[in-house]
Amino acid sequence: MLTNKQINALRIMISLDELDVCTAHDLSEATGISISYIEQIIRCLRSAGLIESLRGPGGGYMPARSLARISVADTLACLSSNKAPQLVVNALNGVTLRDLKNAG
Repeated sequence: MLTNKQINALRIMISLDELDVCTAHDLSEATGISISYIEQIIRCLRSAGLIESLRGPGGGYMPARSLARISVADTLACLSSNKAPQLVVNALNGVTLRDLKNAG
């Protein structure tokens, strides 16, 4: 079962793609998630190499690579303290965030 944090991480990643470079405030407006919670999730996503940040005017966050190259499993794994069963990991490794975005 997915945690709320994992579900919100998926929502954030998809919103990053739709909004191009955006701030935590932009993401909060797009998703309805509080800025402090977004910043907490972004730290995990950045440390996993899934998003990049740009400093200065016009700065913000963006996916580190195309959503077609980031798997759902990669996104969920950086926010999980438990190792998912291998069957689930194998299934989700074949599903990209682009697939998830297009399905929804």
